[in-house]
Amino acid sequence: MRSSVFDGVYPLSQVSAAYAPTPDAVRHARALSVDTCRAWHLSEAFAGLVELVVSELVGNSVRHAWTRVDVTLVRSPGRVNIAVRDYVSAPAHIGGPGGDGRGLLIVDAVATHWGCTPIETPTGRGVGKVTWATLTA
Repeated sequence: MRSSVFDGVYPLSQVSAAYAPTPDAVRHARALSVDTCRAWHLSEAFAGLVELVVSELVGNSVRHAWTRVDVTLVRSPGRVNIAVRDYVSAPAHIGGPGGDGRGLLIVDAVATHWGCTPIETPTGRGVGKVTWATLTA
């Protein structure tokens, strides 16, 4: 997935996968993150954080967008960037303590940076968003 969230990132390695919007998507994306972190020889503790963030972002896309979900993990020196794309333009946002958005509170707590970038065609029509997070080792 090419997005402005990766501008200035010089990847050592990149892994991507696409999932149907089912509850199984979260399980499969978590497995992808664990297997990828092992292949990249990252610590178990750091891999656990990557898995947590992937789980929250994919879960939000499945729950709120109900479209195909594209997951990309990019390893750069000292960090892992996570990008989850869905095809609904409504931005991801942190909710209140009693409602939706608690998963993004978790992402906010463990990620160095995170955000939501709209994806548009050259004519300005929205075709989804990428919710992304950077974790530093």
